[in-house]
Amino acid sequence: MWEIADLHGGSVWVEESSDKGTTIAVELPAGAESDSLSADIP
Repeated sequence: MWEIADLHGGSVWVEESSDKGTTIAVELPAGAESDSLSADIP
């Protein structure tokens, strides 16, 4: 998980709380919109 996030320019962090447990967050940058994704499909 750490390496994949790093390869994509993102990050991973862990927050621990004794009363709420552990939260693992992964943040990845939004990619540029591809022309093929925004093209009208017949």
